[in-house]
Amino acid sequence: LTDNDALRLRLGFNWGQTKETTSSSNLNKSGYSNCDLSLGYERHWGVSERISLYAGVQAGCSRLLAFHYDASGNKYETTDNNGHFSGWQFMGGAFTGIDVYLWKGLYCGAEMGLMMERTRESQSSYTFAPIAHTYTTAGFYCEPAIRLGWTF
Repeated sequence: LTDNDALRLRLGFNWGQTKETTSSSNLNKSGYSNCDLSLGYERHWGVSERISLYAGVQAGCSRLLAFHYDASGNKYETTDNNGHFSGWQFMGGAFTGIDVYLWKGLYCGAEMGLMMERTRESQSSYTFAPIAHTYTTAGFYCEPAIRLGWTF
């Protein structure tokens, strides 16, 4: 937006599937996926010509999908056999970090923050599935990856 203000957009997708043959005619299959989108704002303060500190806020949501087939071959689309479930997740948080400019507009950095998530599971029609829950979690995070970007 300006030299000190920026918008951020995060798009994410995750997918996994397992297949396990328990006998010559029985195939256990389950899988999960999630798609997330979050928007945020960050404010930068130049400490020196090559170092920039920043802080900001972000909010977003994730759509969680899971499925499994039981021994009879019936498909259930709210949970898999590995602890994943279908539902929605809403998140919001505040963060801070540091960027070091390596060359012209190229920078790398690290980020940490406080994130709060509210998860709402979909109820399964599967007889032995656990009851759907809605729960809230909060905690500090530190991005395990190096932040790499380019300013225009």
